[in-house]
Amino acid sequence: MDKVMRFSVKIDNVEKVDSRFSKCKIRVLYAGLNRNNTYISEEAINEASSSIFNIPIVGEYNKDSQNFGGHGGKIDTSGNKPEYVETTMAYGVVPESANIYWESVEENDGTINKYYVVDGAYLWTDRYEEANDLLEREYNQSMEIKNIEGNFSTIDGKKVYEVKKFVFSGLCILGVNKESDPNGNVAPCFESASIVAYSLIDNDFKNDFSNMVNELKFSVQGGKDLKKKNYNLTASQLFSEAEREVAGLGTYTDEYWGFDIQNFYLVDIDTENSNVIAFDNQNHYLVGASFSVEGDKLSLDKDSIKRFKVDYTPMDIETDTNFTLGSFNKFAETVKENTEKNVKSDYEVKVVAIEEKFNLLQQEFDDVNSKYSNKLQAEKEEAERILFESFASELSEEEMKDVKDNKNTYTLQEMENQLYAIVGKKKAKFSLQPNKQSLIDITQNKNARKGSGKVYDDLWDE
Repeated sequence: MDKVMRFSVKIDNVEKVDSRFSKCKIRVLYAGLNRNNTYISEEAINEASSSIFNIPIVGEYNKDSQNFGGHGGKIDTSGNKPEYVETTMAYGVVPESANIYWESVEENDGTINKYYVVDGAYLWTDRYEEANDLLEREYNQSMEIKNIEGNFSTIDGKKVYEVKKFVFSGLCILGVNKESDPNGNVAPCFESASIVAYSLIDNDFKNDFSNMVNELKFSVQGGKDLKKKNYNLTASQLFSEAEREVAGLGTYTDEYWGFDIQNFYLVDIDTENSNVIAFDNQNHYLVGASFSVEGDKLSLDKDSIKRFKVDYTPMDIETDTNFTLGSFNKFAETVKENTEKNVKSDYEVKVVAIEEKFNLLQQEFDDVNSKYSNKLQAEKEEAERILFESFASELSEEEMKDVKDNKNTYTLQEMENQLYAIVGKKKAKFSLQPNKQSLIDITQNKNARKGSGKVYDDLWDE
């Protein structure tokens, strides 16, 4: 069974890179025993380090309170059945160029903890105005890990859950107390059984995340300045327009997943040669098509679509970022491979919970049923006793023996009928015995012959 855990982390040292992105430093977690009664060793964290790259930074922003909320999500009841819908958006990413190191930090209570730090994560401050607030204010964040292996152990005299293996799966910006939202602080949860909120199955999230990755390539890898082409679109708008055009190239039904997928997904924009680069999902290679921009509208020449190859060129920056399309594709494939496993695991947990609830209800039913059966049996035996006593003046034990021996096959009414039948037969038999009448002689003549009382007695008179 897969588990998901969330830990409180901090974002600080946010600084602008250019008009589109800002870098930030994140203290993710510290090794050892933490306040959530969870123990994660430095070795386990180091082993999971490879999974920290290319995970998204997401958040749910409330415009009314001008503050970030919790982990997002809502229940949609508009369809045939309730569905859980994610409401978070992509605000940033942890690229492979980020520096990972350990840092000793003194807490407010004087305790020294050794923190696992990600230095060089990117926030998309151009796309979302609210992301700029991170430049001025320190926000809480929730760090999610999954695919957890571990067990309960006793450490420093406390029974805690020791995490031995895990992978990082994402970061979520949480709300804080501020003037526009005095009670906006969101305490991060330690443990949750929810499915990862930023699945690439969600098209809106996927498009936002893809656009951010592409813009980051332009910013970090020295992409061409769009203003030199005299476009009226910003980089973000240009990618959005290109994404819309690419999405308009049709869909096909994936046999494995069973739903419609775009024929092409936007990969990059070659502004120097006015080409849009996309990935052909059915043929699994890159294609390109020329485009033109008039005002704020991008138009794609569908007839110019042909296969493209990757052209590797030197980068015009001092530090190699290693933030490649291949790494993002690897991340997407990992999510795709694990989605079915995670959903299956979630339903297995629900099935186990239902079975446990059923077994508990069955046990309660058996207990109540046993007590009720015993009560009915006691009432039946008492009614039988009263019934037999009521016939004791009419019938002997021997006469009632047959009914008593077979009482389990009769209802109370049937037993009463049987006893009445025996009493009836007994009385009928008594009334059938012969009753010989006596003759009374009322004559005064002692010598007279006594008649028999028959009508012909006078024939015998002398």
